[in-house]
Amino acid sequence: MMENKIKIGIILCDRYRMCAGGKCLRSFRNREGAFSIYKENEELELVGYTTCGVCPNCNQALGDGNECPYCGYDLGTDFD
Repeated sequence: MMENKIKIGIILCDRYRMCAGGKCLRSFRNREGAFSIYKENEELELVGYTTCGVCPNCNQALGDGNECPYCGYDLGTDFD
């Protein structure tokens, strides 16, 4: 019987495309920060690590909270 895994993708701003992801991957492994919403008994699987692909307004500062000024996604809540 297969267990249900929660599939996670990490999308970062293209300005940081050279980042190797050390802090993101550590947070994923330790369930810290944005990953703290997942319980220890939930199995997580990292299925992707990529950039946004350069938003046209990429150089604008993020608005209130973590909302992307171009696409409107709240980078803190709209993605798992």
